Amino acid sequence: MKPNSIMNLVVIRTNQINKVLSFYQTLGLVFQEEQHGKGPVHYACEHEQIVFEIYPGKEAITPDWKKAGAVMLGFKVNGLNEIVKKLKDNGIEIITNPVETDRGLRASMSDPDGRRIELIE
Repeated sequence: MKPNSIMNLVVIRTNQINKVLSFYQTLGLVFQEEQHGKGPVHYACEHEQIVFEIYPGKEAITPDWKKAGAVMLGFKVNGLNEIVKKLKDNGIEIITNPVETDRGLRASMSDPDGRRIELIE
């Protein structure tokens, strides 16, 4: 069955924009700096029909990944082992090291703001 709608935009907010931007660039995402009118400078990555944006935000506590309001993001990547090594070298705590699953090689970690991230190759 074909869905009546499809996701086309994901916006995350952070008070540490350079760290968060670097994290997602390590995953292979390519961002462009943008500013709409007098709005804040932010970063956007467009792939196929989805726009992923990183906006500045006020400091806050990210909810535990299993609690209401939390968001988990997943990305298909190439070179998962190399990406995990780069993230570790940059001080990112890896929650699950790469392991073969029925969906492919999988790893999980938190981004610098504490959002749970799943990578699949």
